[in-house]
Amino acid sequence: MTAPIGTGPRILVGVDDSPAAAAAVRWAAEFARWTGGQVALLHIRPRLLAPGLVARGCTAGLDPAAADALVADLAAGLRGSAVQACAEVVGGDPARVLIARSARVDLLVLGGESRRRQRGLLLGAVAQQCTRQARCPIVLVPAPADVHQAASLAVPAGAAPAGPTPTTLPVVVMT
Repeated sequence: MTAPIGTGPRILVGVDDSPAAAAAVRWAAEFARWTGGQVALLHIRPRLLAPGLVARGCTAGLDPAAADALVADLAAGLRGSAVQACAEVVGGDPARVLIARSARVDLLVLGGESRRRQRGLLLGAVAQQCTRQARCPIVLVPAPADVHQAASLAVPAGAAPAGPTPTTLPVVVMT
């Protein structure tokens, strides 16, 4: 789907509390500033199969109050920097929800690194499924090489970015 004439792209960002997701939100915000786009932040709480048991490839995630606070704070920060933004928390299988929603947006932005990178998994299960099945282009944004420098990667509205470095370059997947 494409945006109507006269409006910027609709950008969907899958968020959790990971450094890669935070980098994805920053990337999407800057892209929205450049293009006049609108950012929708989406956190998906995996449905429990049984008490304490979630589907393979999913983590238990944030508790509901923390998830609500996370996306509300992120959206408020974006709106404070002149980016149109909304936020939502839903339940479901994260990959399936993102893939379904990708049919109604122009761009899907995800953190591109697995929480299990130390075990050799560079791309998380959700990102892998989305790259194969999403209905729009996807941008996978890596976490900063040094998580403590994450806050310094944000570019104020109207400022020119210093230029990408190999650790901050996103990967674009056309589906």
